[in-house]
Amino acid sequence: MRTLESRLLLAFLAGAAALLATVAFAVVQGFAYVDADRRIDDLRNADLAVSRFYLAVRSAESGQRGYLLTGDDRYLTPYRLAIADTERLYANALDAAAIDPDVGDAVQAMEAPMRHLVRDFARAIDARRTSGLDAAVDVMTRNDDATAMRTIRETSDAVHATMATRVAADIAATERKFSRAVVWLAVVIALVVALLAAGYVAMVAELRARRRIARIVEREANHDALTGLPNRRFLNEWLAYALAQAQRDQTLVALLAIDLDGFKRVNDTRGHDAGDAVLVDVAERFRAVKRDADVLARVGGDEFVIAVAGASDGREIAALGERLIAALGAAGERKAAGVGASVGIAFFPDDADDLAGLMAAADAAMYTAKRAGRNRVAFHALADTA
Repeated sequence: MRTLESRLLLAFLAGAAALLATVAFAVVQGFAYVDADRRIDDLRNADLAVSRFYLAVRSAESGQRGYLLTGDDRYLTPYRLAIADTERLYANALDAAAIDPDVGDAVQAMEAPMRHLVRDFARAIDARRTSGLDAAVDVMTRNDDATAMRTIRETSDAVHATMATRVAADIAATERKFSRAVVWLAVVIALVVALLAAGYVAMVAELRARRRIARIVEREANHDALTGLPNRRFLNEWLAYALAQAQRDQTLVALLAIDLDGFKRVNDTRGHDAGDAVLVDVAERFRAVKRDADVLARVGGDEFVIAVAGASDGREIAALGERLIAALGAAGERKAAGVGASVGIAFFPDDADDLAGLMAAADAAMYTAKRAGRNRVAFHALADTA
């Protein structure tokens, strides 16, 4: 099974790869979009350049026609301006049309009729000035200027239609690419979110498992496996804190050392399974007797300890010891087995001023209770320690 670190690393690498792919895709699509936008602008510019050229030719024709019909020199001003722009605008149109071969060919095809018209416009104006209107009309009719003008107009219209088609096609292609890019980005974002969620779920599951294991390990390290009571290690840690607190507060800590009487006979005659059942039942009965604030621990095979912080006086603790003994005398497994208890009581700081001394004092009092006939309570202050 993969560890948390490996799963998170895989999720990170997959997410990083997805993000890099997204960045690369976004860059490529960005360049493609810019190119498409530039091409659309170029197509529109080409269309505009051809239209401007055509309008310049039309302006030149209008100015020339006005002069031919009226003989008024004022019409020659727009004519001359249009003729001056015609060559420049044609060059611009030809350059802009290079973006599309078909359009470029069409613009090139406009050069010959454009030069034909520019030449005949000048000839007709000269004929009008020197010989009159009929001579000018003869110049234009003889050289078929109407056909040349029609060619330029039709070519300009065709270029405009072609450009509109090209622009519409490029816009549609760009929109399709943009739609695909949006879908791709949505998929990648969903993938990255899924990977992050998977990594988070894996991390949470792993942390919960580790906490659960840590709690189990801590409980096993601090509790007796058979009875579930705190063990000696837990009791020592708790007492160390309780004694320090009692010393600061000038209060008492009572320790009751309890040894079961007749328990060895149960193991010898009925077996260890029966003995374990007795220990579990004893633990339950002692739990029912002690206060919630008191600590009940199993410190040996048939040895139990109750620690009472903030003990008021010996009478209260002696009564607790008597209740423990009475609990073993009630109907149940122990009465049938004939199990009792000897209880020794010691106080901090009256009987001992440290943890080891307090434990020794309570044990000494417990042995005094056994020597006095078992199944009773004895205080260390009254114990025979010789």
